[in-house]
Amino acid sequence: MQSSRREIQQNIAGFIVGEEKVLVIDTGANRFAAQTIYGYASSVGRGRRILAINTEQHLDHIGGNGLFRENQLDIYGHYKINRTTADLASMTREYNECIPNLIRRNRNEAEFLFTDAEIYNPNILLKSDTVIQLGRIEAHVIFTPGHTHTNLSVYVPSEEILYCGDCILKSYLPNLESGNIVDWEIWLESLLKLQNLNLSTVVPGHGEILQGSEITKAFDWTRGIIEEAVSSGVAPT
Repeated sequence: MQSSRREIQQNIAGFIVGEEKVLVIDTGANRFAAQTIYGYASSVGRGRRILAINTEQHLDHIGGNGLFRENQLDIYGHYKINRTTADLASMTREYNECIPNLIRRNRNEAEFLFTDAEIYNPNILLKSDTVIQLGRIEAHVIFTPGHTHTNLSVYVPSEEILYCGDCILKSYLPNLESGNIVDWEIWLESLLKLQNLNLSTVVPGHGEILQGSEITKAFDWTRGIIEEAVSSGVAPT
């Protein structure tokens, strides 16, 4: 599963605050986003150790890693995340080609999406489901491939909160065009794994935070789109 032109959308960062540590969910697409996320984590953390985790390999989830690593903060992520400077340059070019205004395109204005972004891959690589201790609070990292082969979700059992990255969406069509039927079937298995959890709040990588009946609706909607793609063999986009 490779990246696509839908790789970058405004994404949601998450924060899990324990007695000893703060876990940041995704670092944003660029340095500006990372500065805001880091600043907020430092404020709510009040001296606690800050950690971060990338829920997948797409650049809107890892583009801010550089600022965190420069501050000697550990970043967890799937062991197959291995993005390069060439990936960043290629994605910037692809987005620039999508700008309809020729003058803006010639000025390479798509570079603004990745202002001062540098490629830093996670330094703590995960190969299976993992529990991160933040104090009395535990963050359960669950492998949920499908959107990409590197997707992870983070579940806090004590709060019944799930940070699911791009595994579940409400406001955007699931990005299926860079996968195939096997990938989509794997995605369906990941949805089933997550829906069996006790959930009161779901925080997707994009769009609205989900609670109550909206959680079931989002699962059903996402599953329906994927099942249709599996049946037809064609991505909806």
